[in-house]
Amino acid sequence: MLAPVLIEESRDTSAGQRLDLPGLATSGVGLFALIYGFIEANTYGWASAQIIGAFLVAAAALTAFITLERRERVPMLNLSLFRNRTFSGANTAMFFIGLAMLGTFLLPLALHAKRARLFARRSRRRLPAADAAA
Repeated sequence: MLAPVLIEESRDTSAGQRLDLPGLATSGVGLFALIYGFIEANTYGWASAQIIGAFLVAAAALTAFITLERRERVPMLNLSLFRNRTFSGANTAMFFIGLAMLGTFLLPLALHAKRARLFARRSRRRLPAADAAA
């Protein structure tokens, strides 16, 4: 009952803001190219032109994103936040925690896949007729 009296009316501060389309496009292209390069590197080879091209596109697009965000009046990602040591430290720590957790889940899968391939290879050596049948 006292809320209308004690609490001020809030104002929409985003009324003058617009969608940061250049930032959205450059970050989207950059992240897509980076992830595509990592995913397809085992298929095409790390030194293939397609993978190197994907990483170059990612580097160019993410560099353009940072350049655009520095000049934008209302940026999608306020880069001045990274001047704060606490903010930068927390993000760095979460990055390494994420890598550690990813390794915790993916390392057993990779080892299992390697073991399965070794088992299949040994089985073919023992049963030459199985190779002919396949």
